[in-house]
Amino acid sequence: MIVPGVAFDRMGHRLGRGRAYYDRTFPPGGPSPRWVGIGYAFQCVEQVPADEHDRNVDVVITEVETWIVRVPETHGRGRS
Repeated sequence: MIVPGVAFDRMGHRLGRGRAYYDRTFPPGGPSPRWVGIGYAFQCVEQVPADEHDRNVDVVITEVETWIVRVPETHGRGRS
């Protein structure tokens, strides 16, 4: 699933627009597709604020680089 974001960090945390639509649709710990964050390099920051209910992305793709955050089987906060 391609998910947009306002900001991403290298731990896979994603800052969305504050409505938690994606997080509620696929809560941590449950089955879900791989999450691919799409953005520009300037949207990649040192740290994104995150809560327990937030879902991390598995991969982040920008116009400059692509990085894999975690293997698909480990979703949820604090795992990488």
